[in-house]
Amino acid sequence: RFYSPISPSFAEGYFDLMIKSYPDGKVSKYMASLKSGQLVDFKGPVGTLKYETNSSKELAIVAGGSGITPVLQILNQVITTPEDLTKVSLIYANDSENDILLKEELDEMADKYPNFEVHYVVRSPSANWSSSVGIVTEEMMRDFLPGPSDNNRLLICGPDGMNKTILTYAKNLGWKVTGQESKGDDQVFVF
Repeated sequence: RFYSPISPSFAEGYFDLMIKSYPDGKVSKYMASLKSGQLVDFKGPVGTLKYETNSSKELAIVAGGSGITPVLQILNQVITTPEDLTKVSLIYANDSENDILLKEELDEMADKYPNFEVHYVVRSPSANWSSSVGIVTEEMMRDFLPGPSDNNRLLICGPDGMNKTILTYAKNLGWKVTGQESKGDDQVFVF
């Protein structure tokens, strides 16, 4: 399985993972059963996304569920680099409010960093929910994300079905979509 560290890249000597444990999940159930001090072998890093400071004017990001973890690496890179002026807009979709991973951290980032905005979408909200309900739509992308431009990029990370739908919307909105197998510097990158 692929897991993305959620710790910042400047953290030396360790990295943190966020792993959502499923009762029928083979790897997640095993990881949840580990005791403090037990060892696990990892390999990596893997992936091809290329990002350099100020390489885009704006980053549009759509994440679903645990797809937030690789996105967090990009967010940490942008917001911990004072000279990076990239504006980042994130739509983060989940089934319920309880499924929103790292919500406090994301809200804190949005409060502290004026170039970062987050918009939440849940399928099954509580009565107190005040953000979007349902699934990510083309209209939400138009309303909450920057549009296509040679200076902007769109990053997508979620379940396969969501990724395919978002790619269709992106194409309709005018983004340069090459498909779900992305190269590191594609305007539209799917993790």
